[in-house]
Amino acid sequence: VSTITTTTVIMNILSSLTLTFLFASCSGVQADGDTLNAQRRAKNSKVAKSGKKDKSIIVKLDSVGVGSKTNGILQIQGYDSVNALVTIEASKASEDCEECLVQSYITDNECDQGLLNLEDNEFRYNTFKSDYTRSAFPAGPHFTNDSVEGAIGMKFALFDNEDKIVACGTAKANTSYSRTLKAQIGSYPVDIDPSPVSGYVTVTYDDNGSFTLTYDLKDLECDYCGIHIHTGVSCATDGDVGAHYYNSAIVRDLWEEIVFEFGSEDGTASGHFNMFNGYGYGGNYKHAVVVHDDNGRIGCGLLE
Repeated sequence: VSTITTTTVIMNILSSLTLTFLFASCSGVQADGDTLNAQRRAKNSKVAKSGKKDKSIIVKLDSVGVGSKTNGILQIQGYDSVNALVTIEASKASEDCEECLVQSYITDNECDQGLLNLEDNEFRYNTFKSDYTRSAFPAGPHFTNDSVEGAIGMKFALFDNEDKIVACGTAKANTSYSRTLKAQIGSYPVDIDPSPVSGYVTVTYDDNGSFTLTYDLKDLECDYCGIHIHTGVSCATDGDVGAHYYNSAIVRDLWEEIVFEFGSEDGTASGHFNMFNGYGYGGNYKHAVVVHDDNGRIGCGLLE
């Protein structure tokens, strides 16, 4: 009995020691794992904080030259040490553009003063038999994420199929990823009894290509008014303003199908609605926004 008791006690002690060791080992593994995970999280956080942010420039391309109505937006987005992406969206371009030129310049001259000091940076765009282009191409090795900011101040010019400059602008740092255009509304170009309407219309783009149109108007003389973006890029004459602006290749004339109206009892109106016309930030740049009442057009402004 004494031998059995002694053996039992010894086995119990050994069992307790084994369990203690196992628990200690597991705790050590858990502690090591927690330490390792914490180190990984700290490392990842440090990498995220020290990681380079993609750099970007933006160029608002305004029409230059006799007869040109080409306007649009050019952007260069860097994403590593050897690559960058150029995107162009422009309207009222030459329908015959096949591999038309986009060229950069280093010059203090304004776009309409003649561009000198040609840089060895050129890209090509197509309009595919339309007057609209939405093109993209790699910019490396001319521009990279490390050098794209060096393009700030450069002039960028779009050429037509006859190698004439039709649009040009100066590169600026792209400090905001918000895509908003704003039009100051004034009287519509009519010879007799123009409306005193005034105010602002802003267009802010969503990631899916749709936009929110926000209006803040005063001096209205209508019970029900509407707002549309038009094909024209000038408010100088009624003929310049044109008709509803939409990309018929991908969307119907929603300006016609969906009526947005607002009433005004005190001559003021503010609000917003969502819309899609098949064109993006660059495609709608410089286009006319028209305010109308039941009898016709009463206000106009350009999106800039």
